[in-house]
Amino acid sequence: MLLPPPLARRTPGRAAILLLLAAAFAVAAALLPGITLTPAPAPPAVQAHGITGASSISITSTPTNGVYNTGDAITVRVTFPSCVQSTGGSPGLTIGLDSGNVTAGLSNFSASQNVNFSYTLTASDSDGDGITIATNALAGQYNMSQQSGCSGILPHNSGHANTLPNTYASAQSGHLVNLTDYDTDNDGLIEIGSGLAGLNQLAALEGDANGDGNPANLSWFSNTQIASYNAAFPGRQRVATTNSGRMGCPTSGCTGYELTADLTFDLNDDGSVTTAAMPAGDGHNYTNFRSIGVQDGHYWATTFQGNGHTIAYLTQSRPLLQSYAGFFARTASGAQ
Repeated sequence: MLLPPPLARRTPGRAAILLLLAAAFAVAAALLPGITLTPAPAPPAVQAHGITGASSISITSTPTNGVYNTGDAITVRVTFPSCVQSTGGSPGLTIGLDSGNVTAGLSNFSASQNVNFSYTLTASDSDGDGITIATNALAGQYNMSQQSGCSGILPHNSGHANTLPNTYASAQSGHLVNLTDYDTDNDGLIEIGSGLAGLNQLAALEGDANGDGNPANLSWFSNTQIASYNAAFPGRQRVATTNSGRMGCPTSGCTGYELTADLTFDLNDDGSVTTAAMPAGDGHNYTNFRSIGVQDGHYWATTFQGNGHTIAYLTQSRPLLQSYAGFFARTASGAQ
């Protein structure tokens, strides 16, 4: 026996469903006067939970007289708001030095919440006004996680922005590194060395007409005098501490410069001036030494002690009748 074909089932379309819902709301509103019916609110969107950074940071090493030397360790403790552990990689901490950034490696974990870092200084490291630790100093590819049984929020990991406190964002004058003493006899006079280094230091004097070891930024040159001065006196102490003044001078400060050796602009010892630019002279060259104290208001006003030494083959080339030639172009009260 043949059965009739099944009836085709039809699924109401979206528009039909919406019409039915609207009609149902209309009927309900008519039957229940004074009652307002509103659809249920949509569920809240899922949001990523921010991972917080350290709650505090502290430099735990104490240098002798405020100065670290080669072989000394700078140690830093970072404390997180909950107990942490490393779950992979090698965390590090960037420390800012004048000579360039260095990375302190992971030393250990202590008291559950503390992560300790350490960096051993090398002979090439130096800082004359104090180390810095930036707010984004956590470095390296690593992850840290909360230890089991601990409460709180997870700390920084390598996939999120660092949030270290800015405790050491500025230079820390009590944490200087590998300073060069430019006043070894402690008489307040900054010592000019020998050879090429001494010539570069002579050229840098025009940036410190007061002789206090704190060069002025003479913006009328293509490069700043501070940069030239730093290059001529590498590793110099740029801030005064309770134990010494700038450049290694007494706490009372520096009062001028002195020669410690004979100097010559005949670097090849062939009886003629070397024809080359002075690498740290900022516009000086061997065949045309620019006078010290040329700029208005920046005349030489401090001590220059020769100590019986000579400066040979110092040469200047000036247009006819140009003023202010000589090693010192102009001097002011206090020059001697």
